[in-house]
Amino acid sequence: MTHGPGLITGGTGQLGRALSLTAPPDRRYHAPPRDAFDLARPGDLPAILDRLRPAWIVNAAAYTDVDAAEKDEAAAGLVNAEAPRVLAAWAAENGARLIHISTDFVFGHGPHLPIQPDMPVAPLNAYGRTKAAGEARVRDAMPNAVILRTSYLYGPDFGTGFVDRMLAAALKREALQVVTDQTGSPTAAPDLARLIWAILAQPLTGGGIHHAACRGAASRYDLIAEALELARGQGVPIRCARLEPVASDRFPSPARRPDYSALDSSGLDQIFGVGMPAWQHALRDHVTAIAPDLRRLAAKA
Repeated sequence: MTHGPGLITGGTGQLGRALSLTAPPDRRYHAPPRDAFDLARPGDLPAILDRLRPAWIVNAAAYTDVDAAEKDEAAAGLVNAEAPRVLAAWAAENGARLIHISTDFVFGHGPHLPIQPDMPVAPLNAYGRTKAAGEARVRDAMPNAVILRTSYLYGPDFGTGFVDRMLAAALKREALQVVTDQTGSPTAAPDLARLIWAILAQPLTGGGIHHAACRGAASRYDLIAEALELARGQGVPIRCARLEPVASDRFPSPARRPDYSALDSSGLDQIFGVGMPAWQHALRDHVTAIAPDLRRLAAKA
């Protein structure tokens, strides 16, 4: 196993921050800001990699603005497909490990059963297409790369992601509308980060595509209903008294979202000896952690 300095791309993003917060004390790594390691400029990356010489790479960066990708799929493709190919090619040539993070958005209309890693991809939007292309290019350039698909990522800090935005809104509004026809596997970024560190601590084995989301499935409505109850239990003065279930067409957007993209992550235990918690348990930990922030925000209202 390799314990040399590594590289985390997207170090200021949700997963990048979570990786820094959960890093083992013996791990040394670079987590450069975007202006120092810009995946939108893939041609610049080999020279930077030659200078840094990482023993391992976690590609936690992505073009994640799903609606903006509909207007500029080429820009999304540079970050989500071409740059990962460059990282994989460099890693393969230089003997580095690579963990590449992908998404449930490579799927579309699922069978309404947790999706297995070997199911064919069928993205509905530009973001999903570019992420699916990134998976394929990484595998072509580096067959032993580890590709982890995750879903509905939130945390680690207060204010990042759908859960926190809805909880903040619930402090001020009597009613909230949340869609019921989009279902995934809500995943706390610190839990995914701990899984990544556990994989890096193990000897390098075969690569492949794996699902790495918290266990279970939840609609966006289910997720927020549970978060509100947890926040109330933490003494947060939630004002919202009505959570109204609505269909996605109530909130039209340029990009179509998958109606069912819950991921079956049960194989992690057998392959890596470590799994992910149930989404309810992870959400409880997150809401407990941000409850002081929510109470301070409510006091300012």
